[in-house]
Amino acid sequence: MAKKRYSRARRYYRKARSRISRTTVPMGPIMGIIGCFAPAIEAGLAGRYVGSNSMVDWATIRVTGYNNQNKTWSFDELKAGWLPIVAGAAAHKLAAMLGVNAALGRAKVPFLRV
Repeated sequence: MAKKRYSRARRYYRKARSRISRTTVPMGPIMGIIGCFAPAIEAGLAGRYVGSNSMVDWATIRVTGYNNQNKTWSFDELKAGWLPIVAGAAAHKLAAMLGVNAALGRAKVPFLRV
């Protein structure tokens, strides 16, 4: 007796391709964070801050808006710290919506995304 042959099920859709996941660096949010802390880094490299505590205090003021030495809260300092971060995140989201990141991936640009 002949063996019964099994047929494969027909697919009416394309099989999704498997992709290799790679580590990418989103440049928009990273540049926003660097923009937030750039004045502190610049002043530290110029030697205007004697101790590291004053540099950490300055960074804390920029992120939280609260000055621990004077015990005051300032919205302007908070805005100056978070505005570059939010702008970088918005640029990253807009670039993803426009397809810039996908175009960079197709062009085989390593590590970088907007």
